[in-house]
Amino acid sequence: MIRSGPLWIARFRAMGGPCEVLVETEQEQEARQIAEAVTACAERIERKYSRYRSDNLIAQINTAQGSPVTVDEETANKAKEVLEGAGATIELR
Repeated sequence: MIRSGPLWIARFRAMGGPCEVLVETEQEQEARQIAEAVTACAERIERKYSRYRSDNLIAQINTAQGSPVTVDEETANKAKEVLEGAGATIELR
């Protein structure tokens, strides 16, 4: 973590690319806590949704060969948001 003017900058890698967390605070410890929480969230999402893993939900969907796959509430909500954003509708069971 480095300081740049009023910001603390934390860098990490996720989903195959570089990421930065910019935190505006005087307190380094507070900036570290925030950066660690953001990094943990990105790592959780990567574990769950990365197409480069063979042990997650996306791998199950990709290998289902058109068969239904049961997903959790978070994934169902995200799929619904994406489809609605694309002008489509979805019926959740």
